[in-house]
Amino acid sequence: MNISRRTRTALTRATDNRLSRVYLAAVTATTGYFLFDALFVDHPDASMASVVPWLLTAPLSLLYTLLPDDTLSHVAHRLRRPFPGTAPSA
Repeated sequence: MNISRRTRTALTRATDNRLSRVYLAAVTATTGYFLFDALFVDHPDASMASVVPWLLTAPLSLLYTLLPDDTLSHVAHRLRRPFPGTAPSA
């Protein structure tokens, strides 16, 4: 079991196109903004900074609730297959 190969394979699947890279960068930036706001900025009332990352991720995650069960099982089966160009793990 090679953890670095598994990690590399998972990261490759998550970032193999520009749209996913931009999306991950946007989520990371808004989460960083939320953490900065929560840790270093004093507010007289509540801040809405924690809502921004949730709003950014909600539209895509809610799409899974609209898919039929057959589609979800097909996606899960497809993700379990080895990534092309990698050897199967033992």
